[in-house]
Amino acid sequence: MEKRLEMAVSLPGTRIIGGLLLLIFSSRLAFPLPFSPVPVTAQTFAVLFLGIFLGKELAAETVLLYLFMGSAGFPFFAAAGPFFMGPTAGYLLAFPFSAYLAGYFHEKGKLRSFPSRIFLLSISSLPIYVGGLSWLSLFVGWKSALELGFLPFIPGDLVKILVLSAIMGL
Repeated sequence: MEKRLEMAVSLPGTRIIGGLLLLIFSSRLAFPLPFSPVPVTAQTFAVLFLGIFLGKELAAETVLLYLFMGSAGFPFFAAAGPFFMGPTAGYLLAFPFSAYLAGYFHEKGKLRSFPSRIFLLSISSLPIYVGGLSWLSLFVGWKSALELGFLPFIPGDLVKILVLSAIMGL
């Protein structure tokens, strides 16, 4: 029985389904900010987690599948409606890049120490901010994009990175 369980967990399909469930659940942990069109979610944590624990390629593929299914109408995203038209689309579209980058750093053995995990997982988060702010700025301008879609999220993302770094150290 134990051997069968190990085989099931090691199958890519099982890991992809688990990754999809994690992304869906993490999008439901959403807290709207009254002043911002961008909600606080646990998705950035999930994206980095998947990169580390699924590997760069499988994590990016899982996130792409999540985005594809969400764009096909599955209610996966924190905000209602077609994600590719709303102000959060840039964040979502950057998720595969961040998952890949976190997986890359992990596979190269760069996440061994706590300080390197914090630094490199922060670097892995940059595509999310670049994509998100670039797209959000089309709706509200660059200054407002920084005020509404970047600055309020720094403390929470730092906490997520600290927690993920601590989990990796266990």
